Amino acid sequence: KSRADDPRNDLPFHYCQILAALNRQWSIDFFVFENVLGLRSPKHHDRLQEIIRRFGEAGFNVAQAELDAERFRVPQRRRRLFLVGINTDTFPGVSFEWPNGTGECRTVRQAIEGLPEPILRTPGLAADDIPYHPNHWTMPPRSRRFLQHDFNGGRSFRRLEWDQPSWAVAYGNREIHIHPEGQRRLSILEAMLLQGFPKKFVIQGNFSEQVQQVSNAVPPPVARAVAAAIRKQLYER
Repeated sequence: KSRADDPRNDLPFHYCQILAALNRQWSIDFFVFENVLGLRSPKHHDRLQEIIRRFGEAGFNVAQAELDAERFRVPQRRRRLFLVGINTDTFPGVSFEWPNGTGECRTVRQAIEGLPEPILRTPGLAADDIPYHPNHWTMPPRSRRFLQHDFNGGRSFRRLEWDQPSWAVAYGNREIHIHPEGQRRLSILEAMLLQGFPKKFVIQGNFSEQVQQVSNAVPPPVARAVAAAIRKQLYER
């Protein structure tokens, strides 16, 4: 959980400032904003309303919704807050209507079963040294909990179930997801597939940077659905 003095708390307001400046200069048709659901909690109600007010001052009619990636055929339970703002000068009277998703549940098994074992991370390992896929590598299983198969309780060391969606792919604050067979952590590629990335996609950077990119990403199928709804409502009327 973020502290009151966490500088990341101010990022939405910086986003508002940048958006307002861009809109004054070039007239932005729309924007999409995503954040954790905590921003929608009673504790942060006033903060969210202030963010929406500033978006309105910047020239946008704002719609908000809670979207669950699971409903967009992502094999993951990931609920996030989304805001879409439509330029009130360019599209007067237009209110955004959210996509519903298919509701068809995909499982961990459907996403990652049958992959070869990943390469274990070692000093100096390069992407070209990793067979099958440049992101199919993981940390060596050093914790004794792997030997004890002690994966119960709390958010750390949670083993995934083959025939269920994954928990949210958000690997920070010591949160670690364990492969359903219980012998190791997930590889970067496996986490990508649980986020809905196409298998051919490659994430750049070192191991820690790849973990951060996967964890912070909006699942591509969710982003695609929101983008398609925007295109239809603004440009295909």
